[in-house]
Amino acid sequence: PHTYVLKGDTTLPRGIYVLAGQNKNKYMDFVVDSSVFFTIRVEGTDFINNVTYTGSPENEQACDFFKHAGYFQGKMYELRNDIKTMESAAKPNAKEIKSAKDLMIRYQDSLDSYIADFVVKYGDKTLFGKIQKFAQDVEVPDPPKGNKDSNYAYHYYVNHYWDNCDFNEQAMANTPIFQPRIDKFFKTLPPLVDTIIKYADQLLDKMKDNPEMFKYAVWFITNKYERSEY
Repeated sequence: PHTYVLKGDTTLPRGIYVLAGQNKNKYMDFVVDSSVFFTIRVEGTDFINNVTYTGSPENEQACDFFKHAGYFQGKMYELRNDIKTMESAAKPNAKEIKSAKDLMIRYQDSLDSYIADFVVKYGDKTLFGKIQKFAQDVEVPDPPKGNKDSNYAYHYYVNHYWDNCDFNEQAMANTPIFQPRIDKFFKTLPPLVDTIIKYADQLLDKMKDNPEMFKYAVWFITNKYERSEY
């Protein structure tokens, strides 16, 4: 076994960090939230199921989340491969294929239910909980009775896209979720100058009291559109 100690003259800013090897090979993510002095212990090379934390309840919470989510995702991965094999057989068994697909749906439903419960419990309490909440797309309701907007679903989606983001969370920009979420948002918008400016201004206004998030968003938007493919 090897012991490594991370030391520094300043406290690490709150956020999600990556433990990586000398060849930049990623081993695991870990959380720096309310606890900055803690121990990570890994048995063997399983950085999900055989890792324990001492002095960091936030990492214990994240580890438990990854174990549960990983279980359901692993089962669905196995089923996808089984379904491909069954479908490519000389005489595919439709009944067995349907049974496997139904089971995969049940695993997906179980995963969705677990994440939803996790977000309700921790989505406004811890940094990792806020990340998982932000990772969820908003649910688009049916249009109100009498609504004649043929693009109601799209307009609702873009106008409520950021509902699950805590703009008061200063560490959100130091997490792996922020970049893909902002990237997805602007890819959702049509490549129209007025539309892009409108939603960029609205987004930056939401971030005016969060300097790190604001700086990243300004950089991202500028970089994306000064090199636009359109």
